[in-house]
Formats: sequence, C-alpha cells, structure tokens
Amino acid sequence: MSSIIDKICEVLLVLTGKRETLEEKMIFRHLHTIASRLGLIMSVAHAALADRKEFSTPDVLGGFRDLGLKMQEVLDDFLKAARYDPNFLEQYYEHAFYARLVDEYRFLEQIDSLGARFVAG
Repeated sequence: MSSIIDKICEVLLVLTGKRETLEEKMIFRHLHTIASRLGLIMSVAHAALADRKEFSTPDVLGGFRDLGLKMQEVLDDFLKAARYDPNFLEQYYEHAFYARLVDEYRFLEQIDSLGARFVAG
C-alpha cells in the first residue's frame, strides 16, 4: 500500500503545480483522504504484527492486493493524461476522472470495508 501512497503523492504534486480548478480541489481532497486511510490501516497492521498478533484472512489480503493494483492503474492513467497535455487534463479529463473516482471506483468505500475486516479479523 505504501507504493499507492507514493503514487498518490505523485498525482498531488502534478495538481499542485497548475492552476486550481474545482475538480482539482475535489480530487486533491479525495486522494488525501485515501492516503490517510491507507496510512492508518498500515499503522494498525504493523502495530499488530509487531505484537505478533495473528489477524486477517487471505481473502482480505487478496482484496487489498487487488485494490492496490486497480488504484495503481487509475493513478497511472491520470498521470498519463497530465503528462500528455495539462490543458487536456484541465478541460476534459478532471471532471470525468473525479466522477469515476467517487461513483465508479469507490476506493474509499472499499478501503473502509477491507480495513474493517482486516482489523476485525
């Protein structure tokens, strides 16, 4: 998950360097929330592992792996669009990206669901 947080930071860095639109503000906030939740889950997991607690099931770990792969793909697509043309990103891509981020991908909901199962397991 730390590689996803690194990728989120890369996207946020791209957004920081350009004129800020409403969509960018929403993407910025959403990605910070995702990074924060992933960091919290990583913290809980490492604390439990340090105490030698056994927890979580393979399906939860597989779920995190699959979620991480999908997030990597989505963030890479955003970076590709940003590097292609900042004007394209601003005028055409950001609005649809945010809509997909919230309505289609639902990463925050998946993180919360897996995180609850991870901690409870």
